[in-house]
Amino acid sequence: MARGTMRQFLDAGERGIAWIAAQQRSDGSFCNPEDGVGSYYKVPYALALAGRLREALLLVSWVAEHHFTTKGDFRAHERKAHEPAHDAWPVYSNAWLVQGAHRVGRWDLSMRGAEFILRHQVPVGGFYALDGETRYLEPVCTSWAGWPSSLRVILRRLVTPGTCSPGWRSANPTRRGSISGWTRREPSSLKFPVEEIYPTM
Repeated sequence: MARGTMRQFLDAGERGIAWIAAQQRSDGSFCNPEDGVGSYYKVPYALALAGRLREALLLVSWVAEHHFTTKGDFRAHERKAHEPAHDAWPVYSNAWLVQGAHRVGRWDLSMRGAEFILRHQVPVGGFYALDGETRYLEPVCTSWAGWPSSLRVILRRLVTPGTCSPGWRSANPTRRGSISGWTRREPSSLKFPVEEIYPTM
């Protein structure tokens, strides 16, 4: 890629971050508490990545006060985002916020958030979303939840040598799963019901 083109991309990114930062309120927020996570859940990560650590930390601290629960869920039940996807995909916005919190050193939030994400892992290793009451293995949730959950597992092993990873593995050491056959589905039906392999899970 030509150097001039790269510079244009970088300049555009800097203008975008400057615009985002200009929308931030003095208390660190980008919305009212009752609006939920929909308007900001990717912002801490973006701000931190761009070097706007002060702005990112202000936002994460506001989130900790208004949206973070004792269970490690950033989507407090009484303050869900208005978009149904945040209810149907319980780990997606949380994974973005875990990564953002970790980048600014709020490990108290990122570690507890990663524990929450791990509770949505299925035995085959992926993470589930919801279609009504039906749980299914969802590729996007799985790909984005992988880093925060892996971080938590690695750090736990460092703190407690010899222990296995948290979640289903320690509770069910003999259970195994396979997505054999799932990859043959049509691209329009990439929903893999958890109950197909683990009917009693």
